[in-house]
Amino acid sequence: MKHWIETERIILRPITLEDARDMFEYAHDHEVCRYVTWDAHQSVEQTQAIIRDFFLPKESNEAWIPTFAVVLKDTHKMIGTCDTVAPITIDGNVEIGYSLNRTYWNHGYATESCKALCAYLFNEEGVRRIKIRHHVDNIGSRRVIEKCGFIKEGVERQLVKFEDGYADIAIYSMFKEELK
Repeated sequence: MKHWIETERIILRPITLEDARDMFEYAHDHEVCRYVTWDAHQSVEQTQAIIRDFFLPKESNEAWIPTFAVVLKDTHKMIGTCDTVAPITIDGNVEIGYSLNRTYWNHGYATESCKALCAYLFNEEGVRRIKIRHHVDNIGSRRVIEKCGFIKEGVERQLVKFEDGYADIAIYSMFKEELK
């Protein structure tokens, strides 16, 4: 199965080890990492190991959905990732997430990537329901999520531990007919 998604300005394609330098560029940025559950990367070598250990398939698996590299069409630069954070459940539920190089914030790339991934999951993978969540203080992610058409379900209080303590996490979901 082909795992490439193309929009007007970006291509979503499976991440590769060749993306390590571009990923490190944003993954070591503490502002990018402020509201995520992973620590800032310390070296390109660490980024390569993370790609190898967490993002590449371990064996031939047709049900595997890759972590997509968000790549600008005009420059071919990898500027982030957009992916499912867990396998699709037996009843068709999946959670997604994304991360983007701060240089490219506020240009619509996160929204474009997220919408494209959602359309792919609904239309190609037969997903029934998509969930996404964010740290309640992450206003940028909230805006992206709302622009994509997700509906807020609520807030799970003190759900995730960050450096400064436990944080409240807003939970959203979407069905195919709600995709904008």
